[in-house]
Amino acid sequence: MKIFIIIASVIIAAFGAIQYYTMSSTNNTERQPYNTEEKEGQFEIRFYPSSTIASVTKEGDFKSMSNAGFKDLAGYIFGGNATGQKIAMTSPVIMEEESSETRMSFVMPSKYNKEDLPLPNNSSVTFSKTEPVYMATITYGGFSSADKVEKYKTELTNWLAEKGLEHKAQHIIMSYNPPYQLVGRENEVAFELIGYKK
Repeated sequence: MKIFIIIASVIIAAFGAIQYYTMSSTNNTERQPYNTEEKEGQFEIRFYPSSTIASVTKEGDFKSMSNAGFKDLAGYIFGGNATGQKIAMTSPVIMEEESSETRMSFVMPSKYNKEDLPLPNNSSVTFSKTEPVYMATITYGGFSSADKVEKYKTELTNWLAEKGLEHKAQHIIMSYNPPYQLVGRENEVAFELIGYKK
């Protein structure tokens, strides 16, 4: 019995140490910059300046893209490019679902312009410069799922309707944590606002 308790204690301590290290690493990861214009509980309205993103678009839904898209983009930043250059991971990972296709994007570190990035070995990886936009977001924890996305998308839609704010129909999913982080996870559903004025 004592051996079982000792083993269990070691496993729990190791799990806690790994999760603490993971959370610390996530907190030190460069995030896509934005300014908060309004905040109300878990809801925010933000201004996002232009950013450079690397994207992959594939047929399939949110769940299938979580694996296939991530693999392609991670391959690029981990050296799968013309110069073998490693590029730091940032957050969030961004996903947009459109009819039968889903696009996943990594935000490139702020020190890079589109022209500075090495060409990808994988032709499905493309680059673009985002336009400055106002976004409405709702934050939630745990692992994301289709049901959770639908729930928080509805809550955000209702909040925007109460405030009389117009938004584009297409929602955006933003995830901030690696899949092996089990605690302290952060996700967001967002809409791009139309005609927002402070």
